[in-house]
Amino acid sequence: MKEIMSITHRAYTALLDFLFPPTCVACAHVGFWLCDTCRLTLKSSHRRADAHTLAATNFTGPARQLIHRTKYSGARDAAHTVADIIYDVCMEDISEHLALYPSAKLVVTYIPARTKTVRERGYNHAEAIAHHLATQLDAPLIATLAYVKDIPLMARTRSRAQRAQLLHKSMSSILTEPLSNTLLVIVDDVITTGSTMREAHRALSCDTTITPLGLTFAHTPRSTTQTK
Repeated sequence: MKEIMSITHRAYTALLDFLFPPTCVACAHVGFWLCDTCRLTLKSSHRRADAHTLAATNFTGPARQLIHRTKYSGARDAAHTVADIIYDVCMEDISEHLALYPSAKLVVTYIPARTKTVRERGYNHAEAIAHHLATQLDAPLIATLAYVKDIPLMARTRSRAQRAQLLHKSMSSILTEPLSNTLLVIVDDVITTGSTMREAHRALSCDTTITPLGLTFAHTPRSTTQTK
């Protein structure tokens, strides 16, 4: 059944691409969500956004436009482009991190979405990015987290302190058994204060023997007031 659904989804996506081809978010070049020329203009972050999180680029210019297209314009397949960029920029760091645990297996997960968000958008964009990234990493994708309390849309929360307070103990692990000898990669789209990723680490702390690695597409400069 899953194979049939996958084939159906690919056929549906191909039909949509034929009827409504993607256009570059920066220059409107037809055929790409971010064309090769505009991709070269991305400001490389390739840095640790915090102690346990990597970010591929900065949340400015085309990177911001691409995420907004993925999240707010229903362009679910744009998540594939986001995952491609994360993979290309961060793969070396992921390999180096995995080398620290030679016998560990790699597993991909993602930051959960609010129920209201999924209902409005029809999908969790972080899960969509993680799905494509897991395929590229040849790793299984599993759900590990769920929100246990209602929280407001984080993009509207300006204060770093307020964001940390709202997210504190907002997630819980949904794993039925601990992940032993596993390097868990937690995928999200953008990191600013790090509160979301820290909460994910806290919620999974009792179910993981190796500290998870956070992996995000973009890091918001401190001067940018919008948070994610």
